[in-house]
Amino acid sequence: MNRKTPELLSPAGSMESLKAAVENGADAVYLGAKEFSARQSADNFDTEGLLKAIDFAHQRDVPAYITVNTLLKDRELSDATAYLEQLCIHGADAVIVQDIGLLRMLRRHMPGLPITASTQMTIHNSSGTRMLRDLGVKRAVLSREMSLDEIRSVRSGTDIELEVFVHGALCICYSGRCLMSSLMGGRSGNRGHCAQPCRKLYELPGRRNSTGYLLSPKDLNLSFRLHDLMEAGVDSLKIEGRMKRPEYVAAVTKTYRDILDRFSRDPDATITPEEQQRLETIFSRGFTEGYMAGDPGSSLMSMDKSGNRGTLIGRVTGYGGGGRGRVSVKLDVPLNQGDGVSIGDTGTTVNTLWIGREKIDTGSAGSTVSFTFDTPVPNGTPVYRNFDPVLMEWITQTYHSIQRKVPVDIEVEAMAGKELLIKLTDRDGSIARAVSDTVVSSARQRPLDEKGMKVRVSKLGDTVFAAENVDIQKDENIFIPIGVINSVRREAVDKLAQLRVEKYRRTCKTKVSDTLLSDIPPSDTLRSDTLPSDTLLSDIPLSDTPLSDTPLSDTLRSDILRSGTILHANSNEAARPLLSVRVSGPDGVHTAVSAGADRVYLDSEGITGNIPLTDAAITKAHLAGATVFIRLPDIIKDSEADLVINTVRGLSTIDGILAAAPDQLYMFRDMDIALAVDYPANAFNRHTLDVLTDMGAGSITISPELTLEEIAGMSEGYNIECVVQGSVQLMVSEHCLIGGIKGCDNPKRDKNDVRGFRVERLCDVPYAIRDEKKFTFPVEQDSRCRTHVYNSRELCMIDRLPGVLDAGARSLRIDAHRYNNAQVSEITGLYRQALDSCIAAGEQFDGSEYLAQVKQMFTSGLTSGHYFRGVL
Repeated sequence: MNRKTPELLSPAGSMESLKAAVENGADAVYLGAKEFSARQSADNFDTEGLLKAIDFAHQRDVPAYITVNTLLKDRELSDATAYLEQLCIHGADAVIVQDIGLLRMLRRHMPGLPITASTQMTIHNSSGTRMLRDLGVKRAVLSREMSLDEIRSVRSGTDIELEVFVHGALCICYSGRCLMSSLMGGRSGNRGHCAQPCRKLYELPGRRNSTGYLLSPKDLNLSFRLHDLMEAGVDSLKIEGRMKRPEYVAAVTKTYRDILDRFSRDPDATITPEEQQRLETIFSRGFTEGYMAGDPGSSLMSMDKSGNRGTLIGRVTGYGGGGRGRVSVKLDVPLNQGDGVSIGDTGTTVNTLWIGREKIDTGSAGSTVSFTFDTPVPNGTPVYRNFDPVLMEWITQTYHSIQRKVPVDIEVEAMAGKELLIKLTDRDGSIARAVSDTVVSSARQRPLDEKGMKVRVSKLGDTVFAAENVDIQKDENIFIPIGVINSVRREAVDKLAQLRVEKYRRTCKTKVSDTLLSDIPPSDTLRSDTLPSDTLLSDIPLSDTPLSDTPLSDTLRSDILRSGTILHANSNEAARPLLSVRVSGPDGVHTAVSAGADRVYLDSEGITGNIPLTDAAITKAHLAGATVFIRLPDIIKDSEADLVINTVRGLSTIDGILAAAPDQLYMFRDMDIALAVDYPANAFNRHTLDVLTDMGAGSITISPELTLEEIAGMSEGYNIECVVQGSVQLMVSEHCLIGGIKGCDNPKRDKNDVRGFRVERLCDVPYAIRDEKKFTFPVEQDSRCRTHVYNSRELCMIDRLPGVLDAGARSLRIDAHRYNNAQVSEITGLYRQALDSCIAAGEQFDGSEYLAQVKQMFTSGLTSGHYFRGVL
């Protein structure tokens, strides 16, 4: 099936990068402000600069999409709404949004502003795109973890636009699901402050030669897959890189533009070797096609180097020399004096180049050259070029002058005794007229001829316009001063430029009521922005933030009551708080209930092939007065949905479903069963709580990135659950980490295999990764070989239960799915006793004895997470 050429979408983290993108052929650009944007480390724009950047793009008919792709707290929504109203009025072509609460608020109150669902929303299946369509979203940025077949599947089930990343940095975790930077150092990737812990060194404890950048993927490069993506129905091809330099933006944009343009002449066109080398040199950790054909295993990862390696130019053939040593390299491609090279972890600039004893400027492919290199290296070591001054100078010239011009027709009327009139008309039909202040006079000596007039009115120089057709109506024997012609021409140009941006303006007055935008004051408790950037939250002992130091103020309570939040069903009931426990298998259900659990979440993977045993366990739970929900997998792709749905339908006794995220609420919305939603749904504000409730969620597990005070400010009227104990999941990755490191030949379970994955796998043995600070992070693989990384310390709030209840939690949850049965029994029993004691004792509750027992169980340490510290 033939489809139109997709949009080429380029990043613009600065004004220079914006020019680089536009001048090198981007069809559209995406950019963000210093706030509410997921790349806070980029230069970004202040609001005034952002509006000017939008105008710059619009003058050239380039759509500008604005990133507002972070999670927002209630107290931030008022400023965010005012900012979005400015963008809407000014004519932003779309906003890229992560927060589902903000998304629906925009759809209701700024319907004229198109919305793109960010990749941070983790859209990876047809349920997700159907959900977005019903929410009024125009376009979805699909998860990078999707294969070509999976993209085709989603395309066949939706009519919204689909955008995919084709080039740039890859996250090892599904975007929007990563808490690693947040819980390791208080810098939330969901709020634009990712510290990139995935680019750090890790090791596999107990395994020799296992240290490396174990979580660091190579860079994505789909330049040779563009035709496949076009055939799959992708509407927009996105280049990652708002934190990259303008030269990078220029080089990558130009390369992809040239390939797409060649498609019009040759349907089989692809990247040339010269273009590939250009992409490698400008920035590359090594290239991968990502998940286009599924998990590529070890070829996905750049474990030996997390930064730019450049393009391979040859290998070391010798090292020697006194004083400063020289390295000899057999070249596969030319090398020039002034190039930057890296060998291993060491880089240098080639200031002098030799062949033998002769100094040269350029070493040709096939020759053996030498240059100064201080570090001895063994023969055979690869040598990379990571800086090419010739390339940099050439690519810089592509955007330091205006090359992308808007063609205009120029009409001139120059009649004696009348004002000079110059009219400019662009292809969109915008017309700008300018007239002189004085009338045209008769010539006394040298009359102005038509050729001279045409030259002068066509001098559009460094403007965005280029004269295409020029029509001059003039009297003979007239004289017009050059300064007058220039002045009228400039006025016409300025008017047309203004008209071209004004056509994008909208009327976007919001109708958001104060009841929807409460202004909750910031917490006075310890915040992560008071900590050094490399501080681990788990480094701070529990005793550093005693509960008595973080009371909820009377003012805050009053603000909550006055906020006008709509109360949902049963919100006025003083219900007894539930104790919920997540377990991995049917045997865990009986163990948890016997120890005092009111509700059990049973992982769906634990019941595959165990339907009768599961039904029996649920029946026993019902007899004990407990309910059982099935906890769905974190990720359910289209090819996996039938197995999950049929497994749930095969259970006749379950009470409900715990969905991992909103797309799963949509997947099961037509089933007559109770729904709850877990913390990957990123419930960060009351608007999101409203959306999730309207989707059918009767219980919502709040984001673990919120403080108790922030939770208290949004919990009134909602059925909120807080995780109080367990290993918080930091990452879920499509990549099989241990298989990629050690190799694994076991296939993933077939989608129709209902017996479960029971073969012995390399990853079935528990393992972990350890960082440079010697913190150990447990790692597990699920039956689909997806990697799950957990926090190095157990979350524990057993001595803080009054604070959790005071924040409005109606359910306290233990994540015990990684515990054995003995641990499930002991920890559930402790929390049962503690919760009952807390309810009975109220403010007099003393949880120190319970805490001491939990500490004995988990010797690696405990943390209170973000409940008192918050995140950036």
